[in-house]
Amino acid sequence: MRLHYTLEFSHNKELCLENNNIPDNYVYFILACSCGSLSIIYLSKIITKIKFINYFGKYSLIILCTHWFLLRIWGYILPYHIMQLTITKYILFVYIVLLSFPIIYLFRKYLPWFCGIKQLTWISRNGIWSGLYKKK
Repeated sequence: MRLHYTLEFSHNKELCLENNNIPDNYVYFILACSCGSLSIIYLSKIITKIKFINYFGKYSLIILCTHWFLLRIWGYILPYHIMQLTITKYILFVYIVLLSFPIIYLFRKYLPWFCGIKQLTWISRNGIWSGLYKKK
């Protein structure tokens, strides 16, 4: 990332691809893109060592599918102008994170096929979905 900022300040240009235009300086463009990609790879390797984030990343599909319903509950309770306050958004974020722990536990215990712990198989009798679990 430091190389990207050094290049940006030395050329007094900003690399912005909002309009899908490649800038005139191709070397700067390729170096900036490479620095961005390498920094994302480096950050992802650091994040895998943090247990809390690793746990939520492993079960992110459950959070993705349930957080909307949790937010809708508060959407019916609180008026719109209160929902738009910044402090309310932080409180709702903490609310979602705290409720994600029991929701993940319930999904792992009662719907293990949903989070990929167990797999469902097809039974060839009349092409009907049987819902039987594969033995691991």
